[in-house]
Amino acid sequence: MLKFRSYYICIFFIVLCFKLNAQNRDSILKTIYSIKNDSVKISKFEKLIGLTIYDGNLNKADSLLNDLINLKVKTHIKFKQLVCFALNAYLNELKGNYSVSLNLYLNALKIAEDLKYTKQIVSINSNIGVVYFTQNEFNKSLNYYFKAIKVVNESKEKINLGNFYSNIGNVFYKKKELEKAKGYYLQALKHYKAANRLTGIASAKNNLGSVCLELNKFEEALSYFNEAIDSQFKLNDNFGIVYSHLNIGTAYSSLYMFDKAEKNLFLGLNKAKEINFPDAFRDAYSSLANHYERRKMYDKAYAYYKLFISYRDSLTNSEVLKEINQNEMKFEILKKELLHKAEKEKQKKDHEEKQKINRIIIYAILSILSIIILFSFILFNKFKIIQKQKDLIEEKQNEIVSSIRYAKRIQNAVLPSTKFIKAKINSVK
Repeated sequence: MLKFRSYYICIFFIVLCFKLNAQNRDSILKTIYSIKNDSVKISKFEKLIGLTIYDGNLNKADSLLNDLINLKVKTHIKFKQLVCFALNAYLNELKGNYSVSLNLYLNALKIAEDLKYTKQIVSINSNIGVVYFTQNEFNKSLNYYFKAIKVVNESKEKINLGNFYSNIGNVFYKKKELEKAKGYYLQALKHYKAANRLTGIASAKNNLGSVCLELNKFEEALSYFNEAIDSQFKLNDNFGIVYSHLNIGTAYSSLYMFDKAEKNLFLGLNKAKEINFPDAFRDAYSSLANHYERRKMYDKAYAYYKLFISYRDSLTNSEVLKEINQNEMKFEILKKELLHKAEKEKQKKDHEEKQKINRIIIYAILSILSIIILFSFILFNKFKIIQKQKDLIEEKQNEIVSSIRYAKRIQNAVLPSTKFIKAKINSVK
């Protein structure tokens, strides 16, 4: 189940070079063409496109990027190329065109290294790490993140490390090494707070909430997510708002608070559609599929699972269709397995209930048998005592009879016989 809802901030160099603010976009555009210095013109365009991306208006950002590409400059041509490559790479990254994005970032990195622009080298390395992260190339991703940190530590530039630690935390989070992820997120939060980076603080809280979600600490997760989304609304951070809604929806779904879950999941999905953010489509559809699966609403779960698959990979239409068909079969099997599992659990519960009743009956029978055996033992002992008494009486009786017989024999031996007495009587007559 896809539980990764952490909103990671790509550290494209616009953000490092400029502070985002609420300056009127139109006024910036008007002043660009009146400026004579090519470097300032490019920087103004860079800032304007950065602000537009931050607002989530990718189509407008594309239009402004084309204006920058067509901008005629006599000096700082390489700087213009660097800015165009980096911005184009970031826009393609947000649209899910990762292969195109990676090539553009590598071109931008080469120019930045030639110009020895430290901030740009750092940010582009980090963005390349993000692209590899989205492709699950975790070792390559970590390599670029740590390379960026090394450049910062070796330079005299004051660059906040919060984003780097946040992105490293995302890698360990995806690898399910939650304690390492939590450690890096806490480091990121510390750096953001030190620099009073409100966007970063919100992102770090979202990330920490995601860790709590994985650890099934849903109440704690909700606390982090709600703190994050409050800040993101104040900052008009549309990308952050999308993922915070998805996070909150997932937490509520895990707590079986389904109405609140659906409300937040659809708020996240609708916001993603509003700003045309394909990565968020994928995550929103995955969240909705998991949510409806938890509710045992398998038809809806399957429908959103298909949408998730269609956005998951940069495949051709035929490959996507093939994978959908394969996963349709897998999903049907999964559905049957879940139903079978539910039936088995019911049967298991009934069996356990019967076993419990049988155990009670067995214990009752054993108790009765124990009582019978106890009484039998008592009766047997009494019988043995009576038998002994009977034997003793018979023995005494035999002794008495023997004594009588013995006395009679003595008597017979001493006294004259009857014939003798009669004879004497007759002789006297």
